[in-house]
Parts: sequence; C-alpha cells; structure tokens
Amino acid sequence: MTIERPHLADAFKPQPTKKEPVDRSAGLAGLLPPPRRVTPPAAPAVEAPAEAAPAAGEKAPEPKPATAKKPRATAARPQATETDVTSNVAVYLEPDLLELVKTARRTRGLNYDDLTVEAFAAISDDTLRNHFTQTRTAQTSGGMPTRVRRPRGTSGIQIQLRLDGTQRAWLDQKQEEVGAPSRSALVAAALRLQLG
Repeated sequence: MTIERPHLADAFKPQPTKKEPVDRSAGLAGLLPPPRRVTPPAAPAVEAPAEAAPAAGEKAPEPKPATAKKPRATAARPQATETDVTSNVAVYLEPDLLELVKTARRTRGLNYDDLTVEAFAAISDDTLRNHFTQTRTAQTSGGMPTRVRRPRGTSGIQIQLRLDGTQRAWLDQKQEEVGAPSRSALVAAALRLQLG
C-alpha cells in the first residue's frame, strides 16, 4: 500500500490570481511636466578644400606630413618661482600668548603675518639669542652642577602664517643664527618678547 502525498513542487507554483494587480503609480500621472528634449547645437559644416587634379604630364603633389601642433607660448603670465609661492606655516602658541596675539590683532587690525613681521622688526637678534641660550649656573658647593635646560616651544594652539618662500628662508636662517629649536619656537619667542 502506498500513500499518496502531494508533490512539494506544487506548493511553489504560482497560484492563479483572480484580480489584476493594482497600478499604484496611476494616481501620479500628470503631476510632473513632460520632459524637455534638448538637442545639441548643430556643428557648422566645414568644407574640405578641393584638391585640384594634376594636369596631364604634371606630377601629383606629395601630401604634407602631419605635424603635431605645438602649444602657443603665452607671455601673459610668467612662471612662479619658489620665492613667490605663498604657503601656510604652522606655529604653536601657548594659550596665554595666543590671547595676547589675538588682542593685538583686534586692536591694531593686523593679521598674524603682519604681527610676526612687526615682532621681528622690534626684537634684536641678541635678545632672541639670549632667550634661547642660558649660562650655566654656578656649581653648588659639594654638589652636582645643574643641567642647563634650553627653552623649547611647549604644546600650544596652532595658528597659520601665510608666508612666501623668501620669508620662510629668512625664518630658517634666523632659527640657525639664534639657536632656536624650531621655526615655531622662534616665532613664539619673538611674539612673546614684543607683546609680553
């Protein structure tokens, strides 16, 4: 005796539906304007020059070799040199110095770059050099001498100076001359000595 069981495949066959599916987009018809057709402008017709057929007994002219077009030289704008390129230079200022700089900036109506130029004009190289070098303290009697600590830029808040290549080279040279540990420390020292 065998048991009649329905086929499992019959369960997955599509069932006949009695009603048509509802078109849900039918209510949206007519809400948008019809699409516009944009036709590209027609290119003007360019006629190729007619080549004259050689007369009897003449040689046909040889075709000119195709040459690559050379770009026209423009003398309107000269090439920028390294010294003309302006870029950002990051300088880190301690919070109290940043407040002094912001106050001076507001009261004088200058930007950070101009304040920096003013500070270096007002401070001598010897003053900057003294700021970055310290003399050894006298050895205490019977004790170990203290280590000389160079002042370094501490962590601070970053400002951006817009300097050209000549100004950046000048700062690098000044950093070497006065013994500053970094460009940032040099600028911060000059601003502190002038404003504080």
